[in-house]
Amino acid sequence: MNHKIDMRKFLNTCVAIEKSIASIYRQFAATIPEDEELQAIWIKLAKEEDQHAMDISFAARLPHEGVYQVKNLTQSRVDQLLTITKDVLNKAKLTNLSAQAAANITLKLEQEFLDVHIAASVEFETASMQKMFQSISKNEEEHCREIKAYCDKIKQ
Repeated sequence: MNHKIDMRKFLNTCVAIEKSIASIYRQFAATIPEDEELQAIWIKLAKEEDQHAMDISFAARLPHEGVYQVKNLTQSRVDQLLTITKDVLNKAKLTNLSAQAAANITLKLEQEFLDVHIAASVEFETASMQKMFQSISKNEEEHCREIKAYCDKIKQ
């Protein structure tokens, strides 16, 4: 089933998500300092999420025809993801999470957004949009590997 999506609105929501994720990672790094390795990972991930936000923000400023037909992406899905990230950020600010719990949240977020970026790289017909979302997907895959390796290491 095809859906119509307003490209600029979709991209601006993605920018807000990336910025929210960066804020989550900065919050984790600031409030869970007992593990320097994990703190360094969060700082690195936050910087990379900031870069994703800048890349998507740039793409949002490019001319778009307005509405795109897509199969798997909906504005309501990205709106839902934005709500999730805002909720996680609020939880991170109000709750003393353990390093393990925060690492698990990080892994879950990265996996969730990897799926969206992969879908976006397939859905959009313009080569520049495909390349941008493919690049972000590869970066998210690396984030998942890095956090999973950390989680596996501390379980031992």
